[in-house]
Amino acid sequence: CLATALHQARNPPFMGKAIAATLMSAAMAAQPSRILFHAANDDQDSISKALGEGLRADPPVGLHADPYAFYLSTLLGGLSKPNGARRNSIITFNYDTVVENALSTLKIPFNYGLPEAEIVMHGIPCCGPLRDDNASTQLLKLHGSVNWVSEDDQRKIGLYRDYNDVHQISAQPLVVPPTWHKIFSGHMMSIWHKAVEAIGTATRIVIIGFSIPETDAHFKYLISAGLSYNISLRKVVFVNPDGNAIEERALTIFRKELL
Repeated sequence: CLATALHQARNPPFMGKAIAATLMSAAMAAQPSRILFHAANDDQDSISKALGEGLRADPPVGLHADPYAFYLSTLLGGLSKPNGARRNSIITFNYDTVVENALSTLKIPFNYGLPEAEIVMHGIPCCGPLRDDNASTQLLKLHGSVNWVSEDDQRKIGLYRDYNDVHQISAQPLVVPPTWHKIFSGHMMSIWHKAVEAIGTATRIVIIGFSIPETDAHFKYLISAGLSYNISLRKVVFVNPDGNAIEERALTIFRKELL
């Protein structure tokens, strides 16, 4: 599958297959990992409720959990006091379904920011509980996803469980390749608009593993467009090992008191 897709990638229309096949191959080769931690007895019930299937007890060593489920639950407030006013949005440039899989483990409903009329579900729910309402988490994939396929003359997006299901029907995944000249239209533009809206109303922004490269004009557009009318932002958090370089670049976009 991978070799075939890479061979076809010489022809740009097949680049999406090459990207998706590479990600699928890497996922299949990866060794499962767990994160080990300890919690006070009084906290174990709430932690168990937050992490659900992602949590395992291993006495007397402690608790261990799927790392993505653990980190995602923490980011979304699952390990803190309930807050009915909280609305979480995840904006990502990644094509894989790691976040969807973690949301499924946590049984957290999510939506892709796409109108229900533009979605065609295939078989089992796509990686987790897909629900479009204010209580669900927005997962906005700005460069598409390996489990998306254009359908009905590109008027709708077909959602599959993962790339393996897409590959079974020999379909082209709906992804925007990492080229200098990225083209966004139709469904992808609507997702970008949702992302701008989310940034425009955010009180906290957490940027993980992104180094703000000078050449990425799309990211700067996204942030600038969203922050142009944001009056609620209180904090911007960067999670990145290269703190000094990040701070220098971040100060070209954000006010120092926000960082």
